[in-house]
Amino acid sequence: MRFFQKYVPGFAGAHLREIAPMLGVRESRRIMGDYVINAEDLVEGRVFEDAVSMGGYHIDIHRPAGTWVDSRNVQAYTIPLRSLIARDVDGLLMAGKCLSATHEAVASTRVVPICMGQGQAAGTAAALAVRRAAGVREVSVAEIQDTLAAQGAEIGRTLEPPNRKAIEEVGQLPLEEEESTGDRDAASSTQQAWIR
Repeated sequence: MRFFQKYVPGFAGAHLREIAPMLGVRESRRIMGDYVINAEDLVEGRVFEDAVSMGGYHIDIHRPAGTWVDSRNVQAYTIPLRSLIARDVDGLLMAGKCLSATHEAVASTRVVPICMGQGQAAGTAAALAVRRAAGVREVSVAEIQDTLAAQGAEIGRTLEPPNRKAIEEVGQLPLEEEESTGDRDAASSTQQAWIR
């Protein structure tokens, strides 16, 4: 605050009211699912047959080293049930930041509204599995989708085409853009770097 008050015009009378009580972690370990969502799924706006949630937030990567930020626009995309089911494990579902997705894809899917949709889908699938006394993979995808739709979840069934007028007024990130410049770190510079 002293720096801002002394050197930034307009901040002479500024004061600090509060700060975040804890650091937020953008991403961490993820569970490998029956399907791993990747950046191309998002950029191309893939619609999966087993869609149980949706997203549309841009891919937003803040590299741990330097100040380099990578941002790519996406089309509205769906999240498949298979990405919520842990690979080779019965009875384990995941949502949010531990979704089965690559480093690049989770840079879009980790935002709160998209995580909420995943959580609703995982909880609904689990409840239906318990009700049927069956494994999640044994529950009809159509039943899960119908239940989610009845709850008001948007899974791509009633999504309308983009509102071109609003896009012209507000704008959007370009689908094709120049490569960002700046420092990159070796730990996360490749799509497969996080898989061990």
